Amino acid sequence: EYTPRLIKNLDGIKIKRIAAGMLHSACIDEKGTVFMFGQKTEKVLGRSNDAPRPSAVEEIQFSEEVACGGYHTCAVTDRGDLYSWGSNENGCLGLGGTGMVRFPEVVRSSLFKLPVSKVGMQYV
Repeated sequence: EYTPRLIKNLDGIKIKRIAAGMLHSACIDEKGTVFMFGQKTEKVLGRSNDAPRPSAVEEIQFSEEVACGGYHTCAVTDRGDLYSWGSNENGCLGLGGTGMVRFPEVVRSSLFKLPVSKVGMQYV
């Protein structure tokens, strides 16, 4: 799509954050629900090959931040928990290991002295 248009399934829902990955996008509504949509979402959501309509990520509630990488996604909750899922090439999810992670998992680290408040991705 090269022309912006309204996402009808989100009509009437107040969106407070958005993020875009290589072939998928994510957004958070005012209640903290993360929605994902786009091509190849089995790599970032674990549910289906394509999600042309936004699908709620039910495993995470009360999200404040979301960021999309090429084939992975991270979200931060209002409690400061960092979740990541999707392609885990080179261990980019911070969960240990390098296998695909189909559903959101909390990232735990002794380096987190305070709750997480922001998350971002950078393409190189």
